[in-house]
Amino acid sequence: MPHHVTVILDDRIPPPPEVVAIIGKVPFSRIVRRRKRFGTEIQAAAESAHCAFQIIETDEAASALAHHIETRGPGFLYLLLPSCIAPLYMEQLTLVMKKSAFALESTFLAPISGDAAAVILKEKDAIAFLRAEDAEDRRNILLRLSEAAPEMVDRVSLVDIRKPRSLFKFLVGSTEARHFNDTLAEDGVFHKSSSDVAKMEAEYRYFHVAPEEMKRFLMPTFYFWAKGGKGGYSMEHLPVPDVALQFIHGALKPADFDLLLDNFFAFLASRRKGSDNAAHTLAEGRRHILEKFDARIERFLDTKEGQKLDAILISAGPRGNLRAMQAAARPFIEKALEQFSGTHLVFGHGDPCFSNILFDKRLGLMRLIDPKGATSFEAGLMHPLYDVAKFSHSVLGGYDFINNALFNCSLNDQLVMECHLDEGGPPTWAQDAFRHRLEKAGLDVGAVRAVELSLFLSMLPLHSDRPNKLMGFALTAATILDDLESRA
Repeated sequence: MPHHVTVILDDRIPPPPEVVAIIGKVPFSRIVRRRKRFGTEIQAAAESAHCAFQIIETDEAASALAHHIETRGPGFLYLLLPSCIAPLYMEQLTLVMKKSAFALESTFLAPISGDAAAVILKEKDAIAFLRAEDAEDRRNILLRLSEAAPEMVDRVSLVDIRKPRSLFKFLVGSTEARHFNDTLAEDGVFHKSSSDVAKMEAEYRYFHVAPEEMKRFLMPTFYFWAKGGKGGYSMEHLPVPDVALQFIHGALKPADFDLLLDNFFAFLASRRKGSDNAAHTLAEGRRHILEKFDARIERFLDTKEGQKLDAILISAGPRGNLRAMQAAARPFIEKALEQFSGTHLVFGHGDPCFSNILFDKRLGLMRLIDPKGATSFEAGLMHPLYDVAKFSHSVLGGYDFINNALFNCSLNDQLVMECHLDEGGPPTWAQDAFRHRLEKAGLDVGAVRAVELSLFLSMLPLHSDRPNKLMGFALTAATILDDLESRA
């Protein structure tokens, strides 16, 4: 007869300083990967395997669980998962959870890593481990147990994420690839592919047509291929976290963020200009920003997701429906483009949101990935405000919190929808630092926010595969409208 299995996520092991430097001072269970907290992923896997789930965060909670195990009698097994030991293949872990019900004795899922191990425990072994007085006692219990207990073949690829390289393996694609892309990292090389072959070729060629003065901020690309209706390219896989990962975990302190701003504004200054033609710059800005904004709202409202969101906004939106917001936003966007003092287009990146910026705060290294793409210098020219607004929608708009499901939308006392970002969203000091840099660079904050507003509404049809994001984006756009009106 199979046993009843309880999955125990032991979250008592603190991240070491070298990991705190990457993800901030958060427990391992609260690391965000592919839009979910790691602890939530483990709980979902346990529920899928029809196992009970328990997380322990303190020695007191462990002792209480040991007492509970003593009182419940036979017929139970306990799958202990230290939160610092993470599976690279979560679907395989679900299978292991199901199979663990048939274990005849305590069994290790993989070798002990330092003082931690993933192990199926019988009742007496689980009680002994949970009642151990400190980490050294727990380690000794695991070592004694390993002398006799069998070890499974590790098909889950469990890694100790207290080690930075293992953490990066676990976090590959942590902020989630778009649904039309495939990504793979192996042997120090990052591969990206898609059915959109033209897009892949433009991304590949972007580095090769970029001006020399910009290349220090970009990732060299190599080995473009196209076959069977798909295309792709490769680049070096740097063990460097993206800014989104660090930002949402609170790993960037003011000095770190200042260093990031130094790099980003140096990148902005390095963008080579096109020909001096104010009328052409305005026309391209209108085409690339304003006309795209209008077209995407029309496209979104033709979808069932767009119509459902619009109905909610009609009933409880702070700014009315999408067309009302579009009408209110247009004058601000037009004003930003018409009053912009620059007369040149620039060779831009096209999407420097935080998830597309690799940043090592120890080295001061910044690399931009996943550009809009270009097959020639002329094809890469865009309005100068566009790259700035993309960065702004991460730091001022909190895009990465919404994109990683770290938000909730609810009705206030007036039955009006509001969006609340986890932990309050981007810290005020970071937003103030960015505004200061904009002013120092001679860029109008209102103009940047107007283009940022267009981005939040323009991205709605691009995220219809994740409908829960849509309300967050729409309510953020409403907040930006309020900000722009208060400035006016």
